[in-house]
Amino acid sequence: DMDEENNQHFDGAEADLLDMRFFNDWHQKSHELRATSQFSDTFEFVAGLYYWDVDYEQRWDVAHLHYQLSRLGAIPLPLTPTTLSSNGQEQTTESIAAFFSGDWHLNEAWTLTAGARWTREEKDFLGGDGGVFYDPASGDPIPALNNPAAFSDEWTEVTPMFGIRYQPSDNLMFYGSYSEGFKSGGFFGRQANFNIDPTYDPEYVENYEIGMKSTLLDGRMVLNAAVFMSDYEDKQESILVPIDLSNVATVVRNAAVLEMLGAELEMMYQITPAWFVRASYGYLDAEYDEYLADLNGDGIVTDNSGLTSRRTPENTFGLTTSYVLSLGPGELSSTVSYRWIDEQETSADNNPRGHLDSIDDLSATITYAWNDGRYRVTAFGRNLTDERQAGGPYIGGLTQAIAWNEPTTFGVEVAVSL
Repeated sequence: DMDEENNQHFDGAEADLLDMRFFNDWHQKSHELRATSQFSDTFEFVAGLYYWDVDYEQRWDVAHLHYQLSRLGAIPLPLTPTTLSSNGQEQTTESIAAFFSGDWHLNEAWTLTAGARWTREEKDFLGGDGGVFYDPASGDPIPALNNPAAFSDEWTEVTPMFGIRYQPSDNLMFYGSYSEGFKSGGFFGRQANFNIDPTYDPEYVENYEIGMKSTLLDGRMVLNAAVFMSDYEDKQESILVPIDLSNVATVVRNAAVLEMLGAELEMMYQITPAWFVRASYGYLDAEYDEYLADLNGDGIVTDNSGLTSRRTPENTFGLTTSYVLSLGPGELSSTVSYRWIDEQETSADNNPRGHLDSIDDLSATITYAWNDGRYRVTAFGRNLTDERQAGGPYIGGLTQAIAWNEPTTFGVEVAVSL
């Protein structure tokens, strides 16, 4: 169970314009029953049943905005500075699944893997159709949902996977796999009203991967490589649709066929017993093969296949080195890490306000631990070169959400393990 309150500010104006306060009540429970085999040296499996049930209730208030609009005459109501607009949603989700995965060891070098998962999900959703004004400063209670809209649906899918593994020695292994993924449909849970349909259908993906894992130099070096391809169908895309100056709808649409081709390299090297280095590189080519959607709320569906998918930088690189030495009654360790991320988009329509240029990050930590690690003192510095970056989806109307990355930050942490 979880209860949470969260305040968010969505504008950069000096005047109080838009302040949203969320109150969430979340309850969930899950059960899993597994059976594993222990009767054969050539075949082993795991099978089971899974049950997950969750329900949430969310209420959220909008502060300041409607009062400011009433002062401008855009809302013909005499609102006070403490007047809030209340809205909210409720949803119950039940998911059950049965799964099986088996490994067949053909000989000491070759292994075949096959499995499948059957999933059924049911969702019942209730959402308030527009905000209700109330003034808690005058003693008004939180109002009930306004003319609540009800939606319900159920989805069932079987997702298989197949794999093959070749291990000619204890230090070298090659593998290949095919798997399918399924993400159920649903109802977007934070609408201000439901003039725009909040429902969306399931998302499907086919994954292909081949790779290699190796241990070299008598165990001092690990070198791994992989190439993968993912084909998405009915890709779920979150889109911001402006309604008017004070209202923007967030909808999820099955708007795209997305193809991803990528590669990953990873190297870990123990240079000396005290000195360790890890490096990684990732390449990702993500392209829409089809992207049909209304991105601006004018009711016209357009072909947006030329857009760049969000949060998919083409290149990423990381390098970390650490050194450990004994000092007095304890151990002194230091770590320096460097990370570089290519440019990327954060808005569905590739609005320039959501574009992020490439950025790098240099951080370091020094830790002294003693008494078998029970006591630790750590000094850290993050983003030492103070590379700053701001971006976020363009909301439209009177509001804009922008998030900055963390500036150069220094600190000291003290930890005690009891």
